[in-house]
Amino acid sequence: MFCIVDSKEVFFSVGVDPNPYNKSALWTNNPGMVVIAKEYFEQAWRKVEKAKKKNVDIPIAR
Repeated sequence: MFCIVDSKEVFFSVGVDPNPYNKSALWTNNPGMVVIAKEYFEQAWRKVEKAKKKNVDIPIAR
């Protein structure tokens, strides 16, 4: 799981949990890590949009 904040910070968590703050995680403002997270999100978004046009279900978080 990850969360991008204001395109300046990113929070990465290694598990799926309703309260990720109790788990191991990385919170960083490293520009390289932010770019990686943003690019991953954009690619996943494009993949879902393409699948929607074809009426195909696609799991993106695997």
